[in-house]
Amino acid sequence: MEWWRPSRRGAIGEILPEYIQLALQLNARSIVFPNISTGIYRFPKEKAADIAIQEVTRFVQEHAGLNEIIFVCFDAENAQLYSRKLQYMRRN
Repeated sequence: MEWWRPSRRGAIGEILPEYIQLALQLNARSIVFPNISTGIYRFPKEKAADIAIQEVTRFVQEHAGLNEIIFVCFDAENAQLYSRKLQYMRRN
């Protein structure tokens, strides 16, 4: 069974806001997020990108303080997914 099956489905969405909150507590002005769990853990890449972007966007809208958020992608497919989804968000 993959690690993300129902009992851990929300793990990515729970981890990202915690990292941002820690960054704010440390007075950080930027933060970097790797696209986690899409390699050996086989979490679906598109779903991981959706969760990461949604959670980070939601948190940033509710909390001021970060000037820069960087998503780090480990392969071309993830980079294209994030690029496409972020461009779509900017247009809408």
